[in-house]
Amino acid sequence: MYKYIGYYDNNILIKDTLDNRNWKIYHKFCPKGRVYGFGTDKLEEKNLNPNLASPSYYVYDKKKNEIKYEVFTNGNGGQFVILSYKLSKNGDSLTGSVKEKYKSLYIKEIIPNSWKNYKPNW
Repeated sequence: MYKYIGYYDNNILIKDTLDNRNWKIYHKFCPKGRVYGFGTDKLEEKNLNPNLASPSYYVYDKKKNEIKYEVFTNGNGGQFVILSYKLSKNGDSLTGSVKEKYKSLYIKEIIPNSWKNYKPNW
């Protein structure tokens, strides 16, 4: 699972508080190209239920070490957008790009082993 940290502006990381100091956005990648996103002010086991989150899909390109993430937005009457993320060599971060410029940063978040391992049903 990856937690949104902020974005780069002129190669300087700007930590984004999302208008609420405790609110965080997460992406959880699952097998078979499924991914879901959610936001919360306190990460709890129940947040990991994919059936209560926004379902999406991804494709991983091993040669480029790149994830293409398809997400539906409500803007402009609703549309699908494909986001690109580069995975770090050790897998501890994702860097999102827009038009080949790296912008958003997500850091890997460790989930406690005792938490339920939910599986998407879509």
